Amino acid sequence: MTFIIHFFNILIIKIHNFKKNIYIMKKLYSILFVLLPLFIYSQTTDLIITKWGEGSSNNKFIEIYNGTGQDVDLSAYSISSCSNGCDTSDEFDYPDNITFDAGTIIAHGDVYVITHPSADSSIASDQTFTYLSNGDDAFALTLAGASADTYTIIDILGDLQGDPGDGWDVAGVTEATKNHTLTRKSSICSPNSTPLGSFGTNADDSEWIVTDQNSGWDTVGSFSSDCVEDISLTITSPQDGYSYPAGTSVIPINFTVSNFNVGASGDDDVDGHIHWIFTATDGTTVIDGTEQMVYDTNPIELQVECGFTYTVMMSLADDAHQPLDPPVETTVSFSILCASCSDEGSIIITEILNNAEGDDDGKEWFEIYNTTSADIDIENWVISDEGSNSITINSSLIVPAQGYAVLGEETDTSINGGAPVDYGWGIDSNFTLGNGDDEVIISCGGNIIDMVAYDNGDTFPDESAYSMQLLADAYNSSDNDIGSNWVVSVSEYGNNGDHGTPGQEPQMGLTDSLLDEFKIYPNPVNSGIFEIILTNNQDASFKIFNILGEVIIDGKSILQPIKIDNVQSGIYLIQVSNNNQSIVKKLIVN
Repeated sequence: MTFIIHFFNILIIKIHNFKKNIYIMKKLYSILFVLLPLFIYSQTTDLIITKWGEGSSNNKFIEIYNGTGQDVDLSAYSISSCSNGCDTSDEFDYPDNITFDAGTIIAHGDVYVITHPSADSSIASDQTFTYLSNGDDAFALTLAGASADTYTIIDILGDLQGDPGDGWDVAGVTEATKNHTLTRKSSICSPNSTPLGSFGTNADDSEWIVTDQNSGWDTVGSFSSDCVEDISLTITSPQDGYSYPAGTSVIPINFTVSNFNVGASGDDDVDGHIHWIFTATDGTTVIDGTEQMVYDTNPIELQVECGFTYTVMMSLADDAHQPLDPPVETTVSFSILCASCSDEGSIIITEILNNAEGDDDGKEWFEIYNTTSADIDIENWVISDEGSNSITINSSLIVPAQGYAVLGEETDTSINGGAPVDYGWGIDSNFTLGNGDDEVIISCGGNIIDMVAYDNGDTFPDESAYSMQLLADAYNSSDNDIGSNWVVSVSEYGNNGDHGTPGQEPQMGLTDSLLDEFKIYPNPVNSGIFEIILTNNQDASFKIFNILGEVIIDGKSILQPIKIDNVQSGIYLIQVSNNNQSIVKKLIVN
């Protein structure tokens, strides 16, 4: 934008220097400002007159606003005027009547106010001038160097004709330029170089709001424009107050900059660059980073340590490394969690229900087991898959020594189908248990404690409404990688028609004292025949399932030896039911 303004300033200077050799129209009202909007987005196109006061006595003022997105040197402009109408039509009586010293800067978003020397002290003022309008005097913001008949009008109140009488009508108010205050509507984004063009005929089509004499003095010295998008610097991630899981070592700081071109000094159309610094504390130690500069908007990568809370501060600076005025800055704070990590295999995955009966929202869960002789708190551990889905355990979750815990979408048994879930990650979390191929990875401090990758039934059993259950003799982090060490659970739980033993040993079912002396003999079965014995030699029905959950034998009685001559060698589950009670055990066939 700076280049554009300089280009057109040079153009105007050349027009003035060679005006004798080329034809110029006297009313070069808007050549510059018709073109500028093509290059500038969401700013006012040039300086604009925003307030005009013709008050009692000498309480007169003109306010000029800069919403261009750049600081502007007023010495490139002037105020040209006529008194009681213009002596010659289309010519200024007093071109360059008010001028500005070199270095008189209007910052972007700021105003410059010219008042009568004897104006009330409550009216903000940057410069004084004795001969301000009495209501019938045209005043125009012009490019510096204007003459009576050769000029460039930027913005104008009135016209360059004869005496209008006491004043001009504005917004349907008679002689509004006298004994009134005029305030530019905040929706006006461009100056109006057409004489009388901004005045309109009623309140709707006028660019001005007309109020009583001596009103609006408290607003002089500032102007709020709907056209201007302020310069902004926003950190988009991380979110303020976010806690990163244990094991996080690098945090990308993502940010956006609006209405300010970031780059190295000397590059085309660059406004400046970014300064940033961080501090970190763990409550005892404080780390102060060194201020750094960046010259693009690529993410900043920050090395971090667990247990510390970090605050990142960013600000915009000009090419001289000076902060903008007013400052444009932002901060974000976040923390890195530490976790008390255990060895690989200390916690293992032992059961997974990834595909509940019917609508499985809220009903997914998996079971973990503590293989050690001490309780383990898995707070701040991470549960994830091999993609981008993960959750962090954000509260204490103690897995008892050689005991179980169940993690699921929902803890409410009226929603989750009746599973005793100890920790719920939430239906709206981005972590789910896929119904086909998926992984469950438990990690702490960046190290994997256990991982199971099931495969849509290729080697792992994967039946709808039946959990995948790890065999008791495969309770370690190596054997639970093998699909053949998993079987379907045929023990029904809850009220949704699902099967599994969440939080229980896999051999335990819904049993009572009648089944306490349940025995299978021999087991393993070597001769193609075996017996099932219950307390007091009671009868019961039974089912034998393969590892895919398919019923291969459905028996009505256990009082006779059971023949399985045609059953291939392998691991099976046998479910024995008596009086609506059942128990499941492993059956090995050699």
